[in-house]
Amino acid sequence: MLGMYGGGYADDRYEVASSIGDAERDLHSEFGDENDTRWDDWEDEEGQQCECPFCHETVPSAAETFVHCRSEHGFDFKAVRKALALDFYGSIRLINYVRTVAKGANAASMETLMAEGRSAAWLKDDTYLQPVLDDDPLLYAFEDEDEEEVEAPVVGEVPASSAETDLRKRLAAAELRASLAEQRLDELTLAFMQYKDMVKEAFLDEPTQPGGKATVRLGESQKEASDEEPKEGDEEWHMDYYFGSYAETEIHESMLKDTVRTESYRDFAYHNKSYFKDKVVLDVGCGTGILSMFAARAGAKKVIAVDNSTIINKAKRIVKENGLEDIITFVQGKIEEVTLPVDSVDIIVSEWMGYFLLYEGMLDSVLTARDRWLAPDGIVAPSRSDILICAIQDEEWINEKYSFWGDVYGFKMNTMKHGFLNDGNVDFVDPRTIISTTATLKRIDIEDINVEELDFETPFRLEMKQDGRVNGLCGWFDIWFEGANEEGKVIEEVFFSTGPQAKGTHWKQTAFAFEEALEVSKGSVLEGTFKCYKAADNHRELTVDLDVTVMDPAGKQTGAIKRSYQVR
Repeated sequence: MLGMYGGGYADDRYEVASSIGDAERDLHSEFGDENDTRWDDWEDEEGQQCECPFCHETVPSAAETFVHCRSEHGFDFKAVRKALALDFYGSIRLINYVRTVAKGANAASMETLMAEGRSAAWLKDDTYLQPVLDDDPLLYAFEDEDEEEVEAPVVGEVPASSAETDLRKRLAAAELRASLAEQRLDELTLAFMQYKDMVKEAFLDEPTQPGGKATVRLGESQKEASDEEPKEGDEEWHMDYYFGSYAETEIHESMLKDTVRTESYRDFAYHNKSYFKDKVVLDVGCGTGILSMFAARAGAKKVIAVDNSTIINKAKRIVKENGLEDIITFVQGKIEEVTLPVDSVDIIVSEWMGYFLLYEGMLDSVLTARDRWLAPDGIVAPSRSDILICAIQDEEWINEKYSFWGDVYGFKMNTMKHGFLNDGNVDFVDPRTIISTTATLKRIDIEDINVEELDFETPFRLEMKQDGRVNGLCGWFDIWFEGANEEGKVIEEVFFSTGPQAKGTHWKQTAFAFEEALEVSKGSVLEGTFKCYKAADNHRELTVDLDVTVMDPAGKQTGAIKRSYQVR
């Protein structure tokens, strides 16, 4: 099923072969057992170290943290919980509320904040159902007390064993974690889509007025990030975008916590320090400046970080906080219009990838920077990418997202089906639903390709590995960091995949659903053409035209699909 998947699968692996790059993927990809989830992975929250909300001292356990807060800070969690008659969710809100507001406050003032009783706003705010700290042991520390407060069993009832009680506690905790994680993921996914639109608009778009005259939001050419420290109020918020500082911070947090993404850039820089030493690096779309700081720490003598968003002001402070301001220079403006303080650069780094790789069109900006400033023997990181597809069988996904609208509490809502069928669905695909080989649709060598070549039409062929029903196609991309130094020595390469069998990323996969499933047998071939190009009404979005037929093992056509999708 399309859903919350990520990481390896120990027992259910499906071999996915590609027509291009198979050997490299075999060398680079590791789908190990380290992410398997078993009961023996559970840790007893009571034995976990816990951070005090007030002084941030690490205390040996949650129970001792309550004692510490009462004795050292004068705040009694248990007394407050009892006085307010808080249930499980109220207790969760209490812990997260205190962790949020206690920083910098003395504990005595907290008692005053609780004086509003059960009418307090924080008790109704679902924000405080979201953990402030990941895997916070305090969130489940009241469970033991809850168990003790359960009424004694009626005569004749068999009391639950300690193992059953423990299992129920763990199950309840797991369900809460899963619910909060899913809610959080939905929020961050929406924020990420909005942020990527904003960044793309900042780099390439020139909004037009009714008369057709182009207006440049931040000046006719560029704004150099001045040495003067920006005032917090100036930056928060002279933004013309959809959302304010909270959403912006959240989406940067989401991207930085994508370990596949961030650690790949870090490893490329740190594993190739001999190459980065004394080089000039250009960071296109620098955001918080993390890639620039990786380059600086790897030995670059100068890093130029370009962004047209006001996030650049925060990036300046981040760089100064880390003592790298003498190496990293910031330039604010559109990449086509800025003037850099150098004539050429040795390395261009950028995290430009969108859903299905090309959504947002930010690769256009990188290619512009490459053509304007990259030295003849310079490199672009990442340097290469592939777009791939395979066939999937997932009736549960179809029933949940498509068939559902046929009968909603006795009412037909079939008009709601069209969005699902007309769009590329960005979600995690269960690798166990893959029933075909893999086809590589497009290889992009970033050091050579032109913008015009990013729109493509290509034939493809998928051979079925089993009998079944094809409910759609699953698409993803693979990324390589590679190159050679002046002596022709190959730089240590870094590779990652966003495919269904790899560890999950914020890019997930993109699934293209069929209205009617295609019946297939083992050895059948699904073949046709896949056309992908910038949408006519919004060049940040993609249009995909799909034209496929199914041929049985004897060469007889048994089915066909022809339709278009939007990736947005």
